[in-house]
Amino acid sequence: MQQTQIRCKTMDSCKFPLMALLLAVLVQKTVIGTVATQISLIPEGVCVPLGHPIVLYCTLQSASNSDTRLLFYKGSMPIDTNLTQVITFPPRCLRRGSKCKWDLTASLTVDPASESDEGVYWCKAVEDGEHFNASAEVFVQYQSEFELPDSVMAVKLGEKVKVKLDRKCDKLEPVQVTRTGRGRVIEKLPYRYGHEESQSAYVDKLEGALVIPNFQCTDEGNYSVTVMAGRGFEPVFTSRFIYIKASCEGCCPEEATVAPTRKSTANTQAETTAIPGVIEKLGGAENNTAYIVVIVVLAVSAIAGFVVMILYYRREIRDLTRAYNTRAHADAKGETDRLDVDV
Repeated sequence: MQQTQIRCKTMDSCKFPLMALLLAVLVQKTVIGTVATQISLIPEGVCVPLGHPIVLYCTLQSASNSDTRLLFYKGSMPIDTNLTQVITFPPRCLRRGSKCKWDLTASLTVDPASESDEGVYWCKAVEDGEHFNASAEVFVQYQSEFELPDSVMAVKLGEKVKVKLDRKCDKLEPVQVTRTGRGRVIEKLPYRYGHEESQSAYVDKLEGALVIPNFQCTDEGNYSVTVMAGRGFEPVFTSRFIYIKASCEGCCPEEATVAPTRKSTANTQAETTAIPGVIEKLGGAENNTAYIVVIVVLAVSAIAGFVVMILYYRREIRDLTRAYNTRAHADAKGETDRLDVDV
């Protein structure tokens, strides 16, 4: 037992010099060591309206040589600089101890953009026999371009749901999500950071993803995901839709099984006013039948009211006519009696 204790003490005593050595190597690499050369082409995806300029920036970071050339390609074809504009910026030196690493930047401008300019662009560089490539996809269109994982998603109760957007462009633009629930109530989801505790659905501020921390029956509904991009001073809204429901069969009761409650006149008026907006977002055949019945009842009520109004005014006109005739007859009789007396 005593020998084991001596070995443990020896290992503990060896930890400190070893950690100090590793720390010294890490500091040396950070201050003096080599930084990996990287290339980037930004933005990685861009949507440009027809006739507007396409502008891409290529940067080769920590290059060993200041005269390394950055070349642009569209697909596999080199870009003709006589038709497009390429500007090379002065290289920037980043000194690492006694060594100097260079940040090289060049920009590509296509102005004005046409439909034939749509596609994948590349920025390439060769340094010390090593090839560096970066790409960006260009869409010549007014709307934003993104996709959702699916149009319908079935999840388990209690499961955490995260719907990410596959954005082709406008990756830093804000995202707005609204939910049309089972009661046909439209709700705008709040923005939160991922580390904030929340049990209700929200939009992640950093990713723009839809997050439902603990899926329940009340979370079922049609979600509208909208990217709010900008084209100059004009906002552009592009929306996609996804319906999220519980995967278990019959675990969430349908609206038809809910016992009807007596509604106030104010609620009835509000629902009647909301019918045109609700009809646009109808989901199933049962809901369609219910709303058709409501519309038919309202139409019949309106027709019945119109008929009652006609009958009422017809009776009033008849009474007025009868009173007028009686009065005219009385006046005529009085005039005859007066003439008889005069004679």
